[in-house]
Amino acid sequence: MRKIVYTGSLALALTLTLAGAAQAGGDRVTTPTLTGFASLPAATFVAGSEPSGALVTGNTNGFPVPFADQPIQGFSGIADNGDGTFDVLSDNGYGNQANSGDFLLRIQRLAPVFAGNTVDVVGGVNLTDPDGHVPWKLTRADRVLTGADFDVESIVKANDGTY
Repeated sequence: MRKIVYTGSLALALTLTLAGAAQAGGDRVTTPTLTGFASLPAATFVAGSEPSGALVTGNTNGFPVPFADQPIQGFSGIADNGDGTFDVLSDNGYGNQANSGDFLLRIQRLAPVFAGNTVDVVGGVNLTDPDGHVPWKLTRADRVLTGADFDVESIVKANDGTY
Protein backbone atom coordinates (compact mmCIF):
# COMPACT_ATOMS: atom_id res chain seq x y z
CA MET A 1 0.00 0.00 0.00
CA ARG A 2 2.90 2.40 0.60
CA LYS A 3 3.70 2.37 -3.14
CA ILE A 4 0.13 3.45 -3.82
CA VAL A 5 0.50 6.43 -1.47
CA TYR A 6 3.55 7.75 -3.26
CA THR A 7 2.06 7.11 -6.68
CA GLY A 8 -1.25 8.76 -5.78
CA SER A 9 0.40 11.78 -4.16
CA LEU A 10 2.89 12.24 -6.97
CA ALA A 11 0.28 11.88 -9.68
CA LEU A 12 -2.01 14.36 -7.93
CA ALA A 13 0.80 16.85 -7.38
CA LEU A 14 2.10 16.65 -10.95
CA THR A 15 -1.34 16.75 -12.54
CA LEU A 16 -2.36 19.74 -10.46
CA THR A 17 0.91 21.49 -11.20
CA LEU A 18 0.55 21.13 -14.95
CA ALA A 19 -3.17 21.93 -14.92
CA GLY A 20 -2.62 24.99 -12.73
CA ALA A 21 0.23 26.26 -14.87
CA ALA A 22 -1.84 25.95 -18.01
CA GLN A 23 -4.80 27.78 -16.44
CA ALA A 24 -2.79 30.47 -14.66
CA GLY A 25 -2.09 32.57 -17.69
CA GLY A 26 -2.17 30.32 -20.67
CA ASP A 27 1.62 30.33 -20.72
CA ARG A 28 3.28 27.33 -22.20
CA VAL A 29 5.02 25.25 -19.56
CA THR A 30 8.51 24.38 -20.73
CA THR A 31 10.00 23.34 -17.41
CA PRO A 32 7.82 21.28 -15.08
CA THR A 33 7.69 23.02 -11.72
CA LEU A 34 6.05 21.77 -8.56
CA THR A 35 3.95 24.70 -7.33
CA GLY A 36 2.07 22.92 -4.55
CA PHE A 37 1.79 19.61 -2.79
CA ALA A 38 -1.09 17.80 -1.12
CA SER A 39 -1.03 14.28 0.29
CA LEU A 40 -3.75 11.79 1.17
CA PRO A 41 -2.68 9.29 3.86
CA ALA A 42 -2.71 5.64 2.83
CA ALA A 43 -4.96 4.79 5.78
CA THR A 44 -7.89 6.82 4.43
CA PHE A 45 -11.11 4.88 4.00
CA VAL A 46 -14.69 5.50 2.85
CA ALA A 47 -16.52 5.78 6.18
CA GLY A 48 -19.39 3.34 6.58
CA SER A 49 -18.53 1.38 3.46
CA GLU A 50 -18.23 -2.38 3.09
CA PRO A 51 -15.25 -4.33 4.44
CA SER A 52 -12.50 -5.16 1.95
CA GLY A 53 -9.15 -6.85 1.63
CA ALA A 54 -10.26 -10.29 2.82
CA LEU A 55 -8.64 -11.89 -0.24
CA VAL A 56 -5.28 -10.10 0.17
CA THR A 57 -2.25 -12.17 1.16
CA GLY A 58 1.41 -11.34 1.50
CA ASN A 59 3.06 -7.99 2.22
CA THR A 60 0.64 -5.20 3.03
CA ASN A 61 3.29 -2.69 4.17
CA GLY A 62 2.19 -2.91 7.78
CA PHE A 63 -1.54 -2.50 7.15
CA PRO A 64 -3.46 -5.43 8.65
CA VAL A 65 -6.18 -6.88 6.45
CA PRO A 66 -9.07 -7.19 6.06
CA PHE A 67 -10.05 -3.52 6.30
CA ALA A 68 -13.28 -2.45 8.00
CA ASP A 69 -14.03 -0.12 5.06
CA GLN A 70 -13.06 0.50 1.44
CA PRO A 71 -9.71 2.28 0.93
CA ILE A 72 -9.63 5.53 -0.99
CA GLN A 73 -6.02 5.36 -2.18
CA GLY A 74 -4.90 3.84 -5.47
CA PHE A 75 -5.77 6.02 -8.45
CA SER A 76 -5.74 5.20 -12.16
CA GLY A 77 -6.94 8.51 -13.54
CA ILE A 78 -7.84 12.07 -12.63
CA ALA A 79 -10.32 14.60 -14.03
CA ASP A 80 -10.25 18.31 -13.15
CA ASN A 81 -13.72 19.60 -12.24
CA GLY A 82 -12.64 23.22 -12.73
CA ASP A 83 -13.77 24.22 -9.23
CA GLY A 84 -10.74 23.17 -7.19
CA THR A 85 -11.92 19.57 -6.91
CA PHE A 86 -10.80 16.54 -8.85
CA ASP A 87 -12.50 13.25 -9.61
CA VAL A 88 -10.09 10.34 -9.33
CA LEU A 89 -10.76 6.84 -10.59
CA SER A 90 -9.89 3.98 -8.27
CA ASP A 91 -7.42 1.47 -9.60
CA ASN A 92 -8.40 -2.19 -9.77
CA GLY A 93 -7.95 -2.81 -6.07
CA TYR A 94 -5.22 -4.84 -4.47
CA GLY A 95 -3.07 -5.65 -7.47
CA ASN A 96 -4.90 -8.36 -9.39
CA GLN A 97 -8.31 -9.81 -10.13
CA ALA A 98 -7.88 -12.76 -7.79
CA ASN A 99 -7.52 -10.62 -4.66
CA SER A 100 -9.78 -7.68 -5.57
CA GLY A 101 -13.28 -9.18 -5.58
CA ASP A 102 -14.25 -7.17 -2.50
CA PHE A 103 -12.68 -3.89 -3.69
CA LEU A 104 -15.47 -1.65 -5.02
CA LEU A 105 -14.56 0.43 -8.07
CA ARG A 106 -15.27 4.06 -7.33
CA ILE A 107 -14.86 7.66 -8.43
CA GLN A 108 -13.65 9.74 -5.47
CA ARG A 109 -14.05 13.52 -5.39
CA LEU A 110 -11.01 15.13 -3.80
CA ALA A 111 -10.22 18.72 -2.85
CA PRO A 112 -6.52 19.40 -2.30
CA VAL A 113 -5.69 21.94 0.40
CA PHE A 114 -2.25 23.12 -0.66
CA ALA A 115 -1.85 25.49 2.30
CA GLY A 116 -2.02 22.49 4.63
CA ASN A 117 -0.52 19.89 2.27
CA THR A 118 -3.66 17.78 2.76
CA VAL A 119 -6.48 16.41 0.64
CA ASP A 120 -10.14 16.52 1.67
CA VAL A 121 -12.35 13.69 0.45
CA VAL A 122 -15.59 15.50 -0.42
CA GLY A 123 -17.61 12.73 -2.06
CA GLY A 124 -17.67 9.79 -4.36
CA VAL A 125 -19.77 7.24 -6.13
CA ASN A 126 -19.42 3.48 -6.62
CA LEU A 127 -19.39 2.25 -10.21
CA THR A 128 -22.32 -0.01 -11.07
CA ASP A 129 -23.99 -1.66 -14.05
CA PRO A 130 -27.68 -1.73 -13.08
CA ASP A 131 -28.88 -1.96 -16.70
CA GLY A 132 -26.76 -5.01 -17.53
CA HIS A 133 -24.50 -3.51 -20.22
CA VAL A 134 -21.61 -5.76 -19.18
CA PRO A 135 -22.26 -9.06 -21.00
CA TRP A 136 -20.31 -11.34 -18.66
CA LYS A 137 -21.11 -12.45 -15.12
CA LEU A 138 -19.98 -9.89 -12.58
CA THR A 139 -18.57 -10.72 -9.16
CA ARG A 140 -21.59 -9.29 -7.36
CA ALA A 141 -25.24 -10.05 -8.06
CA ASP A 142 -26.17 -6.40 -7.32
CA ARG A 143 -23.90 -5.38 -10.26
CA VAL A 144 -21.67 -3.11 -8.18
CA LEU A 145 -18.34 -3.29 -10.02
CA THR A 146 -15.24 -4.64 -8.31
CA GLY A 147 -11.55 -4.93 -9.04
CA ALA A 148 -12.19 -8.53 -10.08
CA ASP A 149 -14.55 -7.31 -12.82
CA PHE A 150 -12.42 -4.55 -14.38
CA ASP A 151 -8.95 -3.04 -14.26
CA VAL A 152 -9.93 0.56 -15.01
CA GLU A 153 -7.10 2.80 -16.17
CA SER A 154 -8.45 6.18 -17.21
CA ILE A 155 -11.22 8.73 -16.71
CA VAL A 156 -12.35 11.45 -19.10
CA LYS A 157 -15.10 13.94 -18.34
CA ALA A 158 -17.27 15.03 -21.28
CA ASN A 159 -18.52 18.61 -21.69
CA ASP A 160 -21.96 17.57 -20.41
CA GLY A 161 -20.45 16.29 -17.14
CA THR A 162 -20.71 12.59 -17.94
CA TYR A 163 -17.70 10.28 -18.04
